[in-house]
Amino acid sequence: MMIWRFKARARRLAASVGMLAGLLVFGGGAAGAQQSLSTVQGRVIDESGALVPGATVVLRDGARGLVRTEVTDAQGFYTVRLVPSGTYDLEVSLSGFQTVRREAVRLMVGQVVELDFTLGLAAVEEVVVVTGETPLIEAGRASAAGYVEETEISVLPISGRDFVQFALLKPTVKVEPQRGGISLAGQRGINTGLTIDGTDAKSAFFGYGRGGEATENDGLVVAQESVKEFQVVTSGYLPEAGRSGGGYINVVTKSGTNSHTGSAFVFFRNNHMTARLPRSPLDARRGVAADDSRYDVDEFRRYNGGASVGGPIVRDRTHYFISWDQTFRSEPFIRNIRGRGQYDAVAALFPNLLTGFMPNTDGIAAPDAALGRTASGAFTRETRNLILFGKLNHRLADGQNLEIRYNLTDYGRTSDFVAEESRKLQDTTSLVASLVSQAGATGVNELRFQYATDSLDRLSNLGPTDLQANVRIFSPSFGSFGKPWYLPIFVDETKYQVQDRYSVLAGQHDIRFGVDFTWDNPSEYFAGNADGRYDFNSIDDFLAGSASRARIFFGDVSNPNFDVNQQILGVYVQDTWTPGPQLTLSYGVRWDASFNEGGIDHVLAEGRDVPDDIDNLAPRVGFTWALDDSSVIRGGGGIFYARTPALLLFSAHTETGVFPRYGNAIVRPGDIGYAPLGDPIDNANPPAGLIPGLSYVSPDFEDARTARFNVGYERDLGNGVAATLDVMYARGDQLAANIDANVAAPGRDEYGRPVYSGARIDPRYGTILVRSSIARSEYTAVTAGVRKRFSGRVQFQAHYTWSRDRSNDDNERSASGLSLTDPFDPDYDWGVSSRDIPHRFVASGVALLPLDFLLSGILTMQSGSPFTALDPTVGFHDHPGFSVGPTGSQARAVVNGVLAPINGERNEARRNLDLRVTKRIAMGATELEAMFEVFNVFDAATFRVGNFDQQEVTLPDSAAANPEFGLGSSLVGAQRQMQIGFRFLW
Repeated sequence: MMIWRFKARARRLAASVGMLAGLLVFGGGAAGAQQSLSTVQGRVIDESGALVPGATVVLRDGARGLVRTEVTDAQGFYTVRLVPSGTYDLEVSLSGFQTVRREAVRLMVGQVVELDFTLGLAAVEEVVVVTGETPLIEAGRASAAGYVEETEISVLPISGRDFVQFALLKPTVKVEPQRGGISLAGQRGINTGLTIDGTDAKSAFFGYGRGGEATENDGLVVAQESVKEFQVVTSGYLPEAGRSGGGYINVVTKSGTNSHTGSAFVFFRNNHMTARLPRSPLDARRGVAADDSRYDVDEFRRYNGGASVGGPIVRDRTHYFISWDQTFRSEPFIRNIRGRGQYDAVAALFPNLLTGFMPNTDGIAAPDAALGRTASGAFTRETRNLILFGKLNHRLADGQNLEIRYNLTDYGRTSDFVAEESRKLQDTTSLVASLVSQAGATGVNELRFQYATDSLDRLSNLGPTDLQANVRIFSPSFGSFGKPWYLPIFVDETKYQVQDRYSVLAGQHDIRFGVDFTWDNPSEYFAGNADGRYDFNSIDDFLAGSASRARIFFGDVSNPNFDVNQQILGVYVQDTWTPGPQLTLSYGVRWDASFNEGGIDHVLAEGRDVPDDIDNLAPRVGFTWALDDSSVIRGGGGIFYARTPALLLFSAHTETGVFPRYGNAIVRPGDIGYAPLGDPIDNANPPAGLIPGLSYVSPDFEDARTARFNVGYERDLGNGVAATLDVMYARGDQLAANIDANVAAPGRDEYGRPVYSGARIDPRYGTILVRSSIARSEYTAVTAGVRKRFSGRVQFQAHYTWSRDRSNDDNERSASGLSLTDPFDPDYDWGVSSRDIPHRFVASGVALLPLDFLLSGILTMQSGSPFTALDPTVGFHDHPGFSVGPTGSQARAVVNGVLAPINGERNEARRNLDLRVTKRIAMGATELEAMFEVFNVFDAATFRVGNFDQQEVTLPDSAAANPEFGLGSSLVGAQRQMQIGFRFLW
């Protein structure tokens, strides 16, 4: 049987490749260097303006010995492709003409630079050196892209020294609110591409960047000290970049040169350099004193140190670069039990769940004999993060360069809060090898291979004798106690990736063919709710042991219980055509296919396979039109597909209804399978007659798709200043959504809210969770920006973005919860997205002050995030998967007789200023940089509504307005912190 499935998969793969071969033969192609390598191109003319064919163009990197040679064609046009970022000399020569050399041409990652040359007649042999900086405007780039170069990475203040945070300096880039990932062009964060040295740096299982559980918690996978520069592309990128519906971040790491260089650094901050935690509007309303000791930060400290060294092994041929980075952090945090009396109730039955909590005696939290007490606890979270990096560059021969790099990360986080997912351990590795070779007179080939691993342990802090279940009490207020329901989790990923890209010049065309194949093996142990998640409507119900329901996992509890293979294949062909000096056209097509493991032993026929997606055809086109020497219009559009994280396929393999994989059962007291709180549960042996929950991937499920278009105008204003105006539109569809297929279409109440019957279509099963692709989104943005390269002791960039982000489902990658209110009418939930930031202004700059002081800073001002007004008296519309009343997800509120819109409320706006002062001191052959940084200079405290208590318009027991509605409780960002750093350079 397994052999038959393998052969069938091989036939589908062969058929798909055959189809792509046809496209390669008969299709056109698309655009300039879009991944980790750059392009320099232009025309050569003589003094009369005539085109000069046959001129030799030599690109030379004196720091590494790299030499590339091209010859101008019949139109006097040259292109030097697939060039590593760096600083080069460019020399043009032809017998009978002066040789012209332009020095210090700066190529940044993925950049397309236009440089024209004029050759004069030569009576004697001579070399003319042309001075001038690299053009501000890229006349050959159709995409909307921004760059963060080495100087900015080195001097701008970034609180956690996380290079990815530099992406937030660019237009249409923001933090998505669910998981803190980077959202580009209004798309879900999991659809943001991330490449490091041209290879995929994302987790196949979770969908965020590799090592994402570390990066979400003050950890890093690649150290800032080893990052050279990176590019943020939000629209218009062409076929050689794929698998990212929202745009991508393209990172290049450092390499050694012919000079022996190195660095050693240390940064530190502690409680004496950190402001007290601010009081939230919610706490202020409840009477908590501003000087309450819970806001102290006595345990805070952070240390980050490391070193790097690089240089030649063999001059002009072999170079190395290695770095080491280590971080330790101890951070205090507060957890509150805000429901009056919940502390007393839990302490009476399970005191170990409250380790570290103390009953409050302040303000509204004073003891109340009738209602009981609230409580607070001060806890400490500690993290450690080790990163080792090494790279070797070797010139095998002229025109043939080999690069090998290795990166290792070891991350750990713990805390003394027993009810938190705090024991988190993660190790990642990545080994990348690439070979760039000139192929004949007009061809260049780039071959790249990656082997990567990602290992994660997410563990509970509860000891083996403590209650392992999760307890939720919903009135008064929401309280959660015990072990997080989803723990423990063990994930091990292995990735193999092979890429090949061939570029050939044919007249005025730069034609590229490429293939990108990835084989992933995500292996996981997950048995969420194995110890049960128990919901209680009130404290009295909790004390009486009367749960309204329990969610219990019945199935395979061996490690791993999910172990699949995925293959992702991408093939593209593209052409950059330059018909004249003013116009460049880029066009092409990409095809991507996802091959998933099926053959599932499932009780439902539609659940026995996970569909492959082999029809992802993505045509793309772009143009640049140079109006004159100082201005350009660029635009483009096309279709972009993103990859589906394997996490969304997990439950299809583990909740099948075939013994013992019964999945999560929602049971109530008296139901088969219900176990009272604290009783042992035999997960691997579900009792006869249990009503199981099921899950499967819809047979018509598709990878997420985005149609995106952009047009922009850019002008060089002189004196190193350029201004831009860009317009972008993106429409996402086929977005993943979770629906319950075991409910009938709902009716509507008098306000238009869905009302379910409370019954199942098929009473043999509970929830039938179906992974569908019926969600959609829409994003429009207008950006105006200005930037100035370093001159006159100042460098800066600033932009303002107006945008509108709408969707009917903002679910990033929920593996279990339902994400649409009414799957029969998905647009019932259509409205403002939770990602929506209508107004955003970002400015950054560097200024050289007297006495060689360097001042740098980042200013951000933006609208607050949105939230929805909810009605606590209505559960999830009588949906049988949820309890009616306060234990269920809540319906939108009705205000003055009108249904509240999705995300119709807005949190307070946010502003933040970070500054750094650097003093450079020459010490012979060594330079010392002494740095003082202040993050959140004005100590601006911004809070957002933290949970549905503050989204409720009415109180559960009356029709009175909720006096705490809209009061923020969760701090956005951090309070003011200062940091001192030292870096030695040699």
